Amino acid sequence: MGVRIYKISEYEHAAEIRQFDALCRILGELETQTGGEYVLVGNYNIEGVELDALLFTPQAALVIEFKNWGGSIVAGENGPWTSDGRTIAGGAYGKSPFAQARLNRSRTAAGLRKYLGCERLEVGVVVVFSRDAEIDASGLSESVGKWLSVCDNRHLGAVLSSRNQGAQIFTAELMRDIPRRLRIEAYDVQTAG
Repeated sequence: MGVRIYKISEYEHAAEIRQFDALCRILGELETQTGGEYVLVGNYNIEGVELDALLFTPQAALVIEFKNWGGSIVAGENGPWTSDGRTIAGGAYGKSPFAQARLNRSRTAAGLRKYLGCERLEVGVVVVFSRDAEIDASGLSESVGKWLSVCDNRHLGAVLSSRNQGAQIFTAELMRDIPRRLRIEAYDVQTAG
């Protein structure tokens, strides 16, 4: 099945467009290397939150949050995230990227359980920085690290590969049916593989 890409609407910022394009390229490379199966949805709204991207593999459902930052990143559960000492605000209302990730994960899981009929679906989050970054995520606990990854574009392929390990949670039939169940078939921008 390869990589299927859906984009609900165009992104408002050039950085988001570049980030989505980079994600599509990375998924194409991963599919070539591993023969993996991916459904990528860009600019998707679910349960009142707007997601930069939502990625499905047979082993994972991942919210991907784009951040147009780089440099020396400090990420934690408490307080602001910083880039070279400057505060990084995320999404509406200037939440920290952690608060944004936690909210988006919760709402996405609730919506996907309903739309996909998966009662025990766990959703992961990847916060990806568009510019090269050295990331100190020591402020994230081990339990948070089970669902939250923080990286830059250079390391996104490795993070996605690691999140794509483990037991299969979506059958081949459900993977094929995701676009219909999410009502996004009309937004197909590319089918590869």
